[in-house]
Amino acid sequence: MEYTKKMCPCGFPQSWHIPHEHDQTDREKEIIEHFRGTYEENQKAIKALADACKAQHDAIDVLFAKLITLDESFLPSKSGKLWEALLEGNEALETYGE
Repeated sequence: MEYTKKMCPCGFPQSWHIPHEHDQTDREKEIIEHFRGTYEENQKAIKALADACKAQHDAIDVLFAKLITLDESFLPSKSGKLWEALLEGNEALETYGE
């Protein structure tokens, strides 16, 4: 698709095929606003999920500590899925947590 530069009615050269905000149709503005809202909602959800992950991570740490006090031979890193879940939680918190 070939594109030639056009001047926007506001006098600013358009270097991309997306119209400036003042040239957008009402429907285009609705779509953009919808996705802006969706993005903000997603950011809130990611924060809430990261907080929940942190709380679960802390709870698993406490449970591992209690298991170790009950059975000194217990090794959290040898607990299979429990340890894998802890590592996945660490990764999620490093990526999305604060």
